[in-house]
Amino acid sequence: MQVEMFFLLSRTCCIVQDVVRLVEELDGAGIRFVHFSSDSELKSKVFAAKMGLETGWNCHISLAEDEEQEYLQATDGRESLSCSTGSRVDEIIDGLSQDTDLETVFMNYKARLPRGIKQVRPHLENVDNVPLQVSLFTDCTPHATQEMIEILQENGEVVCCIGSALNIENIAIFAQADVSFGLEPICPLPYSKTGSSVDGGDVLKDTFASLRQGTDCRKTWHHLPIWLACVLNSLPCSLVFHREDNIRIASLVHKARHITMSLRRCFLFLWSCLLTLTVSVTLGSLFFLPPLLSGLHIIWLSVVIAPLLSVSMLTVPANKRLMTTMTAKNKEHVRDLRRLSVYYIIGFVPQAMVVVLCFGLMLGQFCENVKETVFTNSSNHTCHPLLGMRDSASNWNGWGLEYVQSLALAQDSNSFLLALYFVFASLTFIERSKPLRKLRIADFKGWGICAGISFVLQIIYFSISTWAWSNAAAADMFTSRLSDIPVTVYVIGLFWPLPLLVVHELVKSHDRKIYARYQKRRKLEFQTKLGMNSPV
Repeated sequence: MQVEMFFLLSRTCCIVQDVVRLVEELDGAGIRFVHFSSDSELKSKVFAAKMGLETGWNCHISLAEDEEQEYLQATDGRESLSCSTGSRVDEIIDGLSQDTDLETVFMNYKARLPRGIKQVRPHLENVDNVPLQVSLFTDCTPHATQEMIEILQENGEVVCCIGSALNIENIAIFAQADVSFGLEPICPLPYSKTGSSVDGGDVLKDTFASLRQGTDCRKTWHHLPIWLACVLNSLPCSLVFHREDNIRIASLVHKARHITMSLRRCFLFLWSCLLTLTVSVTLGSLFFLPPLLSGLHIIWLSVVIAPLLSVSMLTVPANKRLMTTMTAKNKEHVRDLRRLSVYYIIGFVPQAMVVVLCFGLMLGQFCENVKETVFTNSSNHTCHPLLGMRDSASNWNGWGLEYVQSLALAQDSNSFLLALYFVFASLTFIERSKPLRKLRIADFKGWGICAGISFVLQIIYFSISTWAWSNAAAADMFTSRLSDIPVTVYVIGLFWPLPLLVVHELVKSHDRKIYARYQKRRKLEFQTKLGMNSPV
């Protein structure tokens, strides 16, 4: 029931002030910040450590295809260390101080990790999934970065890429990622070798003058060719912003999650309502009843009432724990089909059964009224207690001709009951993570307005329809009134929303337990990088 997991990839080359906090916020939200660096391992680790990324054991992979550095096959420290060439070991040792603990430095070499982009897929198939969980890739080329993003997507990750809009090599990477953000760098200020400003036209002079004065140059730099380069390079990007803009990535993710989850609830409820209409009509046909709803009723419920209640799900405020939720991978999209089907059968199918029962009871009572009024001296007219008249020689078992007004009244009542049930069912959809007793309905004003409008519209529709059928009935046609509806229909139909809420709350309680276990498992999978060394 969650939005898919994002992988945030960085190809920037400098650290801004809020990057460390951003990494912490994304990590708490189950979003892994991954840095692709074109530098060597030592430089990249220092840079990654300043950003707050993990640079210890099982946290780094080199994508370089270097023949001098073999893929690490051994599992103990001595064999792993021997896989590195002597020149590589000397390079690492020369960059360390005398007080550095070599055992700590080579700790990551004890892990069995792939080396080179060509070794990643075999490692994922034959060893473990650690390459999907590391936060640092070094020795990256544009082609290797693009292929690694493709590997992440093949394994169900949703990739969001942030990179420079001035780097032409980022175009293919932007296009490969699911979501891309282009970052416009600070406006450059070129100088000649003599130290004086470069001469140029009026536009260049105005731009460089604004830079020297510390003002925003973006008002004038869109006239420069560099602006056109940014526009062309960032065509695959969903969002392009300047480095000095106050853009909070975590806030964008929070808003995206809220909108996605609201849309999911909206369409799930709409699907449930429309399927309930289908089930109701189908059950009525199985019992050889007249049409449970007319075509106008079905259009009214499926085009006005159900969509209006579904739209109210979009007005629900965001959950406070939204940015601590571990989301699912972008694969196996039908994995919840069985669970959702069971929930639907438990929560919505009884509504259809109650409506069919009330419909049969109304037809049975109307049939008795017809027998007492019209066929007073005839013994051939029989009525079934639940199914009403069973005259197979006439349309709709005898309800399609002179008794059509009674049938229309029963159909109007069915439409009213279904709309009432949809309103109460929507109350349990506005917040799936909390029981109904802990919700403050005042916080869901949007739902209250939509539910109130839906209920009032249904009452107006019911009143107009019953009035129109009563006036259209001929003088010799048998007519029924609301007083002719049996008391059992009022009791069962109008009091069913109370058991309905209980049933939906039990379903929600069971769903919350499953969701809590799923969150614990996802957090464990997200935070551990043991891979083949896991004791589990």
